[in-house]
Amino acid sequence: MRSDDARWTKRVTLWSGPGRGKRKRGRPKARWTDDIVKIAGKAWMRTAADRDKWRNMEEAYTQQGT
Repeated sequence: MRSDDARWTKRVTLWSGPGRGKRKRGRPKARWTDDIVKIAGKAWMRTAADRDKWRNMEEAYTQQGT
C-alpha cells in the first residue's frame, strides 16, 4: 500500500472480481479483506501504508483466531 505506482500486487489487492453473472443463494463467502477490516477498520489501506502501525496490528490479527 505504500507504493504509488500501478504494480500488480496493488491491483490484485484492490480488484473486486468479475462483475458478470448472478450471485448464488445464501450467505456470501467470507473474503480475506473482511478479516482485515475487522481488525484494522475500513481505512485499512491507509493504516497499511504506515509500516509501524501495520506491524502493531499484526499481533492483533494473528491472535484473532485463538
